[in-house]
Amino acid sequence: MTQDDAKKRIAAIEKLQTEFDSRLLTLDKDLYALLLANADSILADPKKLAILLGKFEQQKHVPVLQQFGLDLLTIKSLNDAYFQGAVGETYGGVAVNQVLFENVQRSVDKLYTDRFGITADGEIVSNGLFDLFSKDTTVRRQIQQFAYAQKSSGIGLEKFKRNLKAFIEGAETATDPATPAKGIWSRHYDTVAYDVYQQADRVAQKTFADGLSMTAFVYLGGTIAGTRPFCRVRDGKLFLKSEIQKMGTPADKYGGYQNKSIGYFSGKPKGSYSAQLDGGGVFCRHSWSAISDAQAMRMRSDVKLVNNKLIVIE
Repeated sequence: MTQDDAKKRIAAIEKLQTEFDSRLLTLDKDLYALLLANADSILADPKKLAILLGKFEQQKHVPVLQQFGLDLLTIKSLNDAYFQGAVGETYGGVAVNQVLFENVQRSVDKLYTDRFGITADGEIVSNGLFDLFSKDTTVRRQIQQFAYAQKSSGIGLEKFKRNLKAFIEGAETATDPATPAKGIWSRHYDTVAYDVYQQADRVAQKTFADGLSMTAFVYLGGTIAGTRPFCRVRDGKLFLKSEIQKMGTPADKYGGYQNKSIGYFSGKPKGSYSAQLDGGGVFCRHSWSAISDAQAMRMRSDVKLVNNKLIVIE
């Protein structure tokens, strides 16, 4: 279990995320094409949207949602394979054998079921996240409200078509030319399921590491122009669990804060915050990756194994 292994897992997850974003973009474009082709009848009678949107969701959105669920199970499988490498090793004085690994694996399965509403076999849990999401009519209602407002304004067909494009494909959200506009489905997923791919990975990492007594983690994800100071300071570095637990509090010795006295950094969620589960906060693209004790000591000279426990030598 090395940093290279972790980077391969994260690259695979990033590929899933990129492909999902592309599906949402296609969903927005297909929706606009459908509504544009029926713009005259929609403007004349917005009630016709109910049938159009119902068919569209079944034919186009449901497959995207199904793939979303499969992607989460793929992320769990990537973590299964990643932590399989811990079998035969000893962490925190605990020898990791196949029986222990499989027990922890079942705990991860249960957490996925509880948190995301999908079982290890791909079944949707009644009233779980995916079940509720599949029944969510927010996008449909937003489009219907838009169409009724346009009709009430007495707008002409050509202007309605221009407004429709901006509303569906998101031109009105493109306040920064360097930031691509997000369409209505992308905006919706941002609202109800933002950074779920990263959450799924962090949940698996934390649960496996806790169950196998692993306490060393690398914070990976790279940096881009918009990377927050909190993540920029930590990217690519190794931390012990005891250090991670202090993140988001005044006791954290690392930087990247806007107000260190209260542990506040840009993007930090309101209410409860767990660095291992929330990373750098809203829309954070970083992941924690548990690594072996030997790797940890190679990465940091101040980390030593004392009485079967990794500690920081001050």
